[in-house]
Amino acid sequence: MAQTMKMKCTFGAPAKILYGILTEQKDISHFTMGPSVMEVKEGGKFEYYNGKISGMNISFAPNKQIRQKWKMWDWKDLSDVELNFTDRDDECDIELIQSNIPENVELEGLEKGWNENIFGKIEKIIGIPIFKE
Repeated sequence: MAQTMKMKCTFGAPAKILYGILTEQKDISHFTMGPSVMEVKEGGKFEYYNGKISGMNISFAPNKQIRQKWKMWDWKDLSDVELNFTDRDDECDIELIQSNIPENVELEGLEKGWNENIFGKIEKIIGIPIFKE
């Protein structure tokens, strides 16, 4: 049976900045410290960490939402990722909902991966503070 994971982080920057970092190929390559692919269009592909994370972009609502089909290199099937951006003064809440996660995937490890390799890298490499909830 497929699994679902939800998490929320607050960053010390507005949604426009965070949305840009997560959709601009040069910014993704910067925080992942390596080549990346990001085709910002419906059906466009994306790839981080030399293909360890890859998938297809489903839809974009600028500064509001990113929807993707997403998988790790060793997953057989794609999961569904939805990133929702909400501005709060000079901060932005990002809500992550990842569904259709294969049942053999440990959710705690997946959440740790998001925190360390995506959100945490934005904080450490780009320099935008994150406040985990």
